[in-house]
Amino acid sequence: MPRATTKRTSNPNNQKAKTNPRSLVGDKSLMMWLCDKEMYTHMSTLTEFTPIIERGMALHKMIRLVTHSLGGEGYLNFEGNEFGHPEWLDFPRAGNNNSFWYARRQLNLTDDHLLRYKFLNEFDRGMQLTEAKYGWLSSPQAYISLKNESDKVLVFERAGLLFIFNFNSSKSFTDYRVGVDVAGTYRIVLDTDDGAFGGLGRNVKETRFFTTDLEWNGRKNFVQVYIPTRTALVSFFVDLQDALFYVTDADADFYRSWLWKIPCNMHVPSLQSSLEHFVFLRRCSTILYTCFASKIAFVFNYICRCP
Repeated sequence: MPRATTKRTSNPNNQKAKTNPRSLVGDKSLMMWLCDKEMYTHMSTLTEFTPIIERGMALHKMIRLVTHSLGGEGYLNFEGNEFGHPEWLDFPRAGNNNSFWYARRQLNLTDDHLLRYKFLNEFDRGMQLTEAKYGWLSSPQAYISLKNESDKVLVFERAGLLFIFNFNSSKSFTDYRVGVDVAGTYRIVLDTDDGAFGGLGRNVKETRFFTTDLEWNGRKNFVQVYIPTRTALVSFFVDLQDALFYVTDADADFYRSWLWKIPCNMHVPSLQSSLEHFVFLRRCSTILYTCFASKIAFVFNYICRCP
């Protein structure tokens, strides 16, 4: 794991997630330390998803993500670590009777769709593509707003992304307050618990998080999130232009049915909180912009007359 708090930020650093150099001379790989002997019996999708395998896969994804995003300016995959390679590397030597048995990497494991290695490999692909899109490795160092030892929660911001890690082994947190500097709406761009990555899918990918303009953990705003045990979320700020691509057909049909009937001087009493009001106006503006461009002036008149 990287010593992200002790390295000099002025010097670029490359990081990797592994155990130690002894994994090259007969010690276990990172995934082997996490799952041990159950890797030989329960890495098939046809077998029980045991607590040990679930824990190992979850932590393996989180360790790689926190190393990649917080460790420095470069990231190195290490001899099959991108898909949780079992066992170790051990080159022929006197201590193993000059055996070639462990002088290999089983790269074919990800091609077998009945094995769970494909999920770990798919997560690595998703993580690399997310970094390529948002570029956190080439961005300034992260701002760590929360290191809660009792909750085992880590929160930081980098490259306009909000990273939330819950390393707690037994507690999931509902409506957990997380500080963030930029106000607005955030959407999930990477979730270690995604079913496509072998997770349990406890967060809906289309979930949006809305900021509240109250200071929290040294940041100007906060959002409230559901963060399950042993998972990590990466969220990205959604502005109005980005939101045009995230309005569902159900949203559009709903607002088409009655939005045209609202007089410009009419208030909507059901929208009590400023947060609900903000969401309502954003949805209205988005739908009218995409579906009824000729009525954009109506939206602005409506917004001006709303409390």
